[in-house]
Amino acid sequence: MMIRSETPTCHHRAEVSKLAVHPAYRDQNIVLRAVRQIVVKADALGIEQLFLHVREGSPTHLLWERFGFKSYGVLGVVQKPAFLRYTDELNRPA
Repeated sequence: MMIRSETPTCHHRAEVSKLAVHPAYRDQNIVLRAVRQIVVKADALGIEQLFLHVREGSPTHLLWERFGFKSYGVLGVVQKPAFLRYTDELNRPA
């Protein structure tokens, strides 16, 4: 799911959340295809920055980094989520 920011000065940003694949459908590149579709839709809507919250160093964090997302903030609290964003036009999935 991609949720565009409602803040007037942040319409160029959207949060990615709730991406999960049922175990019976894993290993079919569903996540890769979904991320590609999200990036294509973001481009079509003029969204320049996608971001999400994940636990730093988690398998999920490493997965999103493989898709070209980069960490840009880490909270020093109990859950320590890493904030990832995707803005590099050259590294977008085809």
